[in-house]
Amino acid sequence: MKKIFSVISVVALTFSLGTVYTEGKGGISTLEAAPEVTSNHESSKNHKSDEYHLHSVELSNAAMNGSAANRSTTRRLDHNHEPSNAPGIRVTVKVAADEEFREKYGWYWKGYTYQVVERMDDVLYRDFNINFTVDSRAEWETDGKTASEITHELKDEMRDSNYDFVIGFTKDPNYSGGIGGQAIPKVGLNTVFDQYPDATWRALLHEVGHNYGLGHHDSHDETDCIMGHNMYSVDFFCDYHAQQLKENIHLHGTPQ
Repeated sequence: MKKIFSVISVVALTFSLGTVYTEGKGGISTLEAAPEVTSNHESSKNHKSDEYHLHSVELSNAAMNGSAANRSTTRRLDHNHEPSNAPGIRVTVKVAADEEFREKYGWYWKGYTYQVVERMDDVLYRDFNINFTVDSRAEWETDGKTASEITHELKDEMRDSNYDFVIGFTKDPNYSGGIGGQAIPKVGLNTVFDQYPDATWRALLHEVGHNYGLGHHDSHDETDCIMGHNMYSVDFFCDYHAQQLKENIHLHGTPQ
């Protein structure tokens, strides 16, 4: 089913995008911000807990430095994939926003999270005919002391069998430490830390990739990909990860 709504651009932003991909101890994967490029769209660390492994992406430079608030943009990077001819998949989403996130955006938090999810979904719909639809919104109170604890809070408190996905938006200062998002692989749940819009939706898309079972690129692999070293400057999955996602496409949602 063709999406009815389009993403509304609220403010144009310029930001630091390029990333350096590194491997840390114990299989911990990080994405470190690097060179600056521009875009005009506003819009893994492994942690064991029970049977789950969390995968995460680090914040962009601009988000960490607070340097993107009043810049303008000039271009957007596009990928020339052919339109997807795969059977349509509808993925129902419950969005949760914590108290710090709601305080920042006030009454607009519901509209803002909708726009971020829709901008992320533009890529999934374009390349895989997956349509994420926000069907529910919830107010969430975060108490965790780390990003991993906060992500597992979301799992324990907000998982709902009525929805395929739960996406948690947070501005909790305990979450960050340079982390922009976390996901439980192959489970429809992730959290993203509030950055500037063009970084937030890319972090969300990266985490959704983990939710579909995708891993990171090797630290020395310079392939352009949302799962790779320059995720903050692209809006597509490389051929390898795109094929993996297609193989796992039925992990979440309902065929249409």
